[in-house]
Amino acid sequence: MASKSILRAVTNQLATGLEYVDYFPSYEIINSPIFKGAFFEPNQRNVNRYGVNFVMDNFFKCLVGKFGEYAKQNALRHLSMQTVDEICEDELLEAFGK
Repeated sequence: MASKSILRAVTNQLATGLEYVDYFPSYEIINSPIFKGAFFEPNQRNVNRYGVNFVMDNFFKCLVGKFGEYAKQNALRHLSMQTVDEICEDELLEAFGK
């Protein structure tokens, strides 16, 4: 919690001081008590596909609202260029932990 709080405070300082920096609360959305853990897999550690889709749909809506459709197209193009080598560390840890 402390590290997240520090990162959030620094992000707020940057977003307040720089017009081209913004903060999107994906962590807060996933962990919000309003959703009662609906975005987590049964292990309560991994975010499920529904949670990822919910966050990304809202991220792109906010992106377009703030920066326009051009920003969304650039973001989607960047995402489509990712390779299969880009794997989450948690997935690797889980795979080797079995």
